[in-house]
Amino acid sequence: METVNETALIEGAKNGDRASQEAIVRLYERRVYSLILRMVGNREDARDILQETMVKALTSINRYDGSYPFLSWLFKIGANKSIDFLRRRKIEFKMFAYEDEDARIDDVPDAGATVAETLADRIDWAIVERCMESLEPRYRAVLFLRYRDDLSYQEIARVLSMPMGTVKILLHRGRIELKKQVMRELK
Repeated sequence: METVNETALIEGAKNGDRASQEAIVRLYERRVYSLILRMVGNREDARDILQETMVKALTSINRYDGSYPFLSWLFKIGANKSIDFLRRRKIEFKMFAYEDEDARIDDVPDAGATVAETLADRIDWAIVERCMESLEPRYRAVLFLRYRDDLSYQEIARVLSMPMGTVKILLHRGRIELKKQVMRELK
């Protein structure tokens, strides 16, 4: 199988080559769509936002400087478009909210290794998926980028335009909230 030369596609797209632009869309649309869908929770809205994201990326591709991965740049555009959409819909989306009474660290029991092993045997990953969908968009976004797309904390901070400390807090609280949700499902 031939490896796609991302750099050549980007340069072609910068020079207005339609085939390169279409190849970029085909290459990245699924992953960007997955992020957007996780953030907005609706397939139709996610498709619309994906289209806006790709149009924005291709019309502003000359601003991409190559100092970080192209996919991270696309994720950032998609995340920003999703946040704009959620704000327009007046859905509460406070990325920098540190106070969350439902996600207090001391409210979650400390599970030992034997409990974790027992839970791992009982967890149906469909339950985890369903519980992920019920999380607040800010938690879904960081968990999705970290565990599905394997981005570093720094890359997540860049994609979502937030401080690294906020990423760490949202990941921590998101994991706690996800654990609570899964535990409720397993009872």
